[in-house]
Amino acid sequence: MDPNIQIQNLSFGYPGKKIFDSLTFTAEKGHSLVILGASGSGKTTLLKLAAGIIFPASGQVRINGIDLGQSAWSQAQTVYRELGFLFQDTALISNMNISDNVALPLRYHGRGSPDEIALRVQEFLHRFGLENYAESLPAQISIGLKKRAALARALINQPRLLFLDDPLAEADHRFQEMIVQIARAQKSQGTLSLTTTSNFSDAVRLADHIILIQQGKILKTGSPAEVETAALQALQEGQI
Repeated sequence: MDPNIQIQNLSFGYPGKKIFDSLTFTAEKGHSLVILGASGSGKTTLLKLAAGIIFPASGQVRINGIDLGQSAWSQAQTVYRELGFLFQDTALISNMNISDNVALPLRYHGRGSPDEIALRVQEFLHRFGLENYAESLPAQISIGLKKRAALARALINQPRLLFLDDPLAEADHRFQEMIVQIARAQKSQGTLSLTTTSNFSDAVRLADHIILIQQGKILKTGSPAEVETAALQALQEGQI
């Protein structure tokens, strides 16, 4: 099945605070979709909901036709093994070295023998300039290197669904260009990517379709050109 996400009438909140109310949108194979909104607007929360990391209070999130909140564990795993997620704070495991962090998705999903996994990890460490830091713990390397390690981990499983949480924020020029090139390559391979940002210029660099959210609702969707006027107005109002 081609990668797709269907979100219908999604509502979510925390005690005393509603974040989303009846959100509906879809994304399909080859789309580069960006969720654009102000800091604190719930972009990361929506990304985690779309990825099945957390679940809505009501409504449905279907990935490849499967409602992860209602499915059997074995069925959910068929989705999760196709998914890569780059967390904004990298979320590297502090007591694992960089090599083991990068290898984690392959080992968890049993994708290859130990020797095959070791070769794959070595390839990705080299690809992202991390070969000299394979035995280092996350606390021992710079934030730039942590971002590269987290990106390598997100991609090593050859995901057909790629989730990127504000990947260009506070990143150096080299890492930003790496993200843009990877986003283009993934799109050409038919990967569905969903990215968050609060910067319209960054959204334009990464998206063929933008979802502009404001106060828990979708304000506008469309191509960057179609969303530009609404985005600039939201910027003037301090909403992004």
